[in-house]
Amino acid sequence: MKDNKKKIDWNNYKIDILTLKKANALVDIKLDDDYFDIMQNEWLLDKYISRLGITSEEDPCESLTAIDKAIDLGYAINLVVQGLKDDTIICFKHKSLGEMTGLNAYVSNVTYDDIKDLVIKNTKHHIITLEDMLDHIAGRAPITIEILNEAFVGKIEGKIEQLLDKYCSKYNQCGKVAIMSINPLSLEWFYENAPWYTRILKSGNFKDIKSYANIKVSKLRKLKYLKVAKADFVAYIAKDIPSKYLKRKNVVGILAYNVMSQEEYKRVMPYIDNIVFTNFIPEV
Repeated sequence: MKDNKKKIDWNNYKIDILTLKKANALVDIKLDDDYFDIMQNEWLLDKYISRLGITSEEDPCESLTAIDKAIDLGYAINLVVQGLKDDTIICFKHKSLGEMTGLNAYVSNVTYDDIKDLVIKNTKHHIITLEDMLDHIAGRAPITIEILNEAFVGKIEGKIEQLLDKYCSKYNQCGKVAIMSINPLSLEWFYENAPWYTRILKSGNFKDIKSYANIKVSKLRKLKYLKVAKADFVAYIAKDIPSKYLKRKNVVGILAYNVMSQEEYKRVMPYIDNIVFTNFIPEV
């Protein structure tokens, strides 16, 4: 195994991945013994992933202080991001701003100027742009970028790619950023345009919805879109594990998404490789 602390030239790293893609070998390397040597992403199995940071009433989801607490404890970070009307990418998990800020509007219908002064739930914290968040993290922890996009695929993804390429180059983060989404078309876009980012398909039973971005939930549940997404990992909602659809032969690793207690962690442990956790401190 290569030393992950060793500085790897970002441009050469991208060239190596593109060479594999052009040779139609990138999808198949997940079956190779040297997969982690190539992708530099073993942290996806080795580090617990904190969903939105270590939160509290004073430190809401994706606030800088919540993120700092998670980093200080040695965790990787799961950021949920989406695009505003003016194409600004923000770290925010809700479709509507009302519950968290009091502004009765959908995220996709406002600009950054509209929201930059909003305060989250009577705290001192504001909504953070992905660009500012990345500069704040500054290479201190690996990151999964969870993209919320039910609209046209390409515009948001392109903006995110620009921000991530700049970040990875500046902070020597080759392999330390992964892309996650329910939408397999977002992951497909990254495979075609930025294949150096590991792709994670988020899934689960989704009993409360019938479709996501015109994609049938039944096919998402059964992981029928793995080939479309070219995903190497699956993040399956913890409460829906075990699932007969999770088969290790199809992916490099399985993440339990939104694990909310040590008891739930113990329950899913036999079926998964790592957790994306919320609202507790996991113990081995």
